[in-house]
Amino acid sequence: MLRLCSTVSFALLIIAGLSVKLAAQGNTSPGQTTSCRSTWTAPVPLRMPDGRPVYIEPGSVGQNGNKVITLGGPSFVWLSPTVFVPDPRDTVGAKATVVNSIWNFTRAGFLFDSTGHVTPIDPPPLGMKQAKPRLFRLDGNELGVVWGQDLDDSHRRERIFYARIKDGKWIDPLLIVDSVADWQRNGGLSGITNTNPFYAVKEDSKSGPKRFAVGFLDNGVWKKFKVPIEGLAPSVNVIPLKDAVVALIERGDHPDAGVWAMRLLRSHSDTLAVETTARLDSGSGSATREALLFKLGADSVLAVWTYRADGSYSLRSALSSDGGKKWHVLASIPASGRINFLGGTRTNSGDIHLVYNTNTSAALGPSGAINHVSFSNGKWSAPDAVTDHEVHGPVIGPAANGVVVTWAEYENQWGFVVAPRSYASWLKSCR
Repeated sequence: MLRLCSTVSFALLIIAGLSVKLAAQGNTSPGQTTSCRSTWTAPVPLRMPDGRPVYIEPGSVGQNGNKVITLGGPSFVWLSPTVFVPDPRDTVGAKATVVNSIWNFTRAGFLFDSTGHVTPIDPPPLGMKQAKPRLFRLDGNELGVVWGQDLDDSHRRERIFYARIKDGKWIDPLLIVDSVADWQRNGGLSGITNTNPFYAVKEDSKSGPKRFAVGFLDNGVWKKFKVPIEGLAPSVNVIPLKDAVVALIERGDHPDAGVWAMRLLRSHSDTLAVETTARLDSGSGSATREALLFKLGADSVLAVWTYRADGSYSLRSALSSDGGKKWHVLASIPASGRINFLGGTRTNSGDIHLVYNTNTSAALGPSGAINHVSFSNGKWSAPDAVTDHEVHGPVIGPAANGVVVTWAEYENQWGFVVAPRSYASWLKSCR
């Protein structure tokens, strides 16, 4: 746990940091989409029972019993129903208020229901800032969580932790990787995953070939394997199968730039052996910002990524029915603007749901209207809108009868402070 002085310093930076943060559906091919379109509930503001709004740092979301759990730390509780942080122009009073309100700025996430009322989740004992937490479905209402945490204030190295969580309470937190360059969460795969807990990390951030590793929880023991990837690969996303691992790799080195899929065999050694490699997309659309992998069945895998060419953006995908040995590239889905973020989840029924921000302005960052598409029975649905205005940080995960999406909207306080509020919307039906 960070010492109090560090926590106070962090909380005081919220006032400036959030301000700087802000300052800083098309047609589809015939035969490739279904006629089903989604409707969504009106946005539900997430708030404490006393009316105080909350902000959820984008992380992971999914069903937990009869409530939705969302993790992303640190997450915030407003100081009052109308005040996010104290007036920063009153430096003495603001500092005193923040010192007495550390709890408000150090939550790990929330449990909430369809009314939007939240129950805060305390940070895990091993640290309160969770980077890119990932949820895994275990037995009953118990979930597994893997997350990264900065090793120090340089933000150049991370530690990887694992714990179980039930009813918002942490169980047996454990350090599983002491120091890596980056924790690879599988892009925006934000919903609960129905696999054994696993992780993928970039061990070395130096120039040249990157060293990646994956780990799996096997009968209560974490087993680590090297991933033999050559060339300049900024990220790797993996999905474990029964006897193999499928990896989705975005390479930036010519002439091999593009999106690649690899099937890697697990062995008794500490290195995964490459069985097959397939190039799914060329490097001409090198702005492939996000890439996702989904396990559809025992051997079926779906890969999704973004693509840009001549100023136009689209979603591209490929399907493998044999565990990554062979791939079939599906028709692309044009987007109505720049894709700033891509996230997705698999529901209990096996359908895949994606959300992505589209933005037609020059603003940068993961902002824009939220669009949604789903994949079922081998076909993509037509895109539909979750919001019709610009929002920030969408996260999607499975809910009791479908999916839930959370996001943040910003307002101005004290003339220049960005105050974020989180909202949720549930998928209602097809029309």
